[in-house]
Amino acid sequence: MPVYVDNLHVIVCGTDVSNPALVDLTIGDDVPTDAPVPIAPSGRGAIGWARNAPNPFNPRTRIDYALLAPARVTLEVFDVNGRRLDVLMANTPKPAGQHFVVWDGVDRRGQRAGSGVYYYRIRAGNEFRTGTMHLVK
Repeated sequence: MPVYVDNLHVIVCGTDVSNPALVDLTIGDDVPTDAPVPIAPSGRGAIGWARNAPNPFNPRTRIDYALLAPARVTLEVFDVNGRRLDVLMANTPKPAGQHFVVWDGVDRRGQRAGSGVYYYRIRAGNEFRTGTMHLVK
């Protein structure tokens, strides 16, 4: 599914690019991370969307996601080399709707992560979504 960024708009196109969905966004450091975001059907599996904010972040970021149907959710954090740093949720049953998890920039051994790029991967059922997070100190 192509996603195009046009100034303060994100245009999401399914297989029919003649009928895109336009989503208005506010971009800036003062965007509240607890603001509700409408669930838009993805036309695929259980995950409607996933994102983290703030991004870049220091010292923590909130990973928001929406489930279109109940699912068992796993959410993991990886470094740029693909090493798993933390498991924020492991096969946890969640109902349909909006949810969030906070990553505090600490790995599963209690060590603070350094500045850099990190990835989160959310799995619900057989569907995966991945996002990029930037930790800046």
